[in-house]
Amino acid sequence: MGSGPVKRLTKAVLRAPYRAYETRMDRLVEQRTAPLLMALNTASDQWSSKIDDLAQRIQHISDQVKLQQAVTSVNYDTFAEYRACHTGRDVVVVAAGPSLNYYRPIENAIHVGVNRVFQYPKVHLDYYFAQDFTNPNLPQFRQLDQVTAKIFLGIVANQAYQEINASESLSVRLGASRYYFDTSPSDMIYPDIRFFPLADYFTVVFPAIQFALYTNPAKLYLVGCDTSYFGYFSNDHQTESYDQMTMYLSHRLAGYIKLKKFAAQYYPDTCIYSINPVNLRGLFSDVFTDGFEQNTASAVGYKTLFESTDWKDVTEDDIRRFVAQHVEEVRRSQHGNDQGDSPASP
Repeated sequence: MGSGPVKRLTKAVLRAPYRAYETRMDRLVEQRTAPLLMALNTASDQWSSKIDDLAQRIQHISDQVKLQQAVTSVNYDTFAEYRACHTGRDVVVVAAGPSLNYYRPIENAIHVGVNRVFQYPKVHLDYYFAQDFTNPNLPQFRQLDQVTAKIFLGIVANQAYQEINASESLSVRLGASRYYFDTSPSDMIYPDIRFFPLADYFTVVFPAIQFALYTNPAKLYLVGCDTSYFGYFSNDHQTESYDQMTMYLSHRLAGYIKLKKFAAQYYPDTCIYSINPVNLRGLFSDVFTDGFEQNTASAVGYKTLFESTDWKDVTEDDIRRFVAQHVEEVRRSQHGNDQGDSPASP
């Protein structure tokens, strides 16, 4: 064997331990750096999410600035004449929950209805609010010509969601007044609705209540504001998925807490009552009519969020737990033990 092959063999033998050492070091470096890289990737994702959220907020502020002149012009023309117009009167905000079927209309009260409530024959509406026309072919929107009340149709104060607005053609045909409302969920509730968009928490009930407070009633009654997913007074069921239910209901409950604080600060002389409340039991002054609790879904076996915890002490975790419990009750009532992803359509 020549000297060349011997040298190469010798080098190979001598390098073998170093190759093994390099392999062990590579593995050790990988083991030590993998958690760090994972942590860096997680932090990057979190910062990316925060940046996206910040960008959305900046866009929202930009939209508000661009629309402020329009908001002021439209809302002032619509609401200026109603400031304190019902001082000393009783005003009732009527939503479409099943508890509406147990309401006995309060004599001489002013009634403010929303969405399909105009189809309820036992209540005469003085005002009517609607704002989400994503599906303009829903029966309640095809029949708006039947509404005899003063009609208010909302315009979302966000350029990204213009598709939910009612058409100008419909507004003109109905003789409706327009108003701007905020993107859900609103950061705050403004006291003077002439100059700012009305607050919204994924339901037109909030603009209706804010309008009612603006008229400065002695008593404000909430009817059919079940804040639940046990259906409507018409026995139809909501069609949202369970994930949507969870999000919407969470924001609505948080919105009612903000509304209570708002009313206490700006309208302390107005007493707010919930007639036959379901998930708002314990938040306002509760009034029950005969037979309601024995014959409706309000008799489900759990305490409401505001019966379990003083409203001033409610946390996001409290809301999250309660909403999960409620959505599970809804799932059971609609599907028994079925594990479907969404409730049945009406």
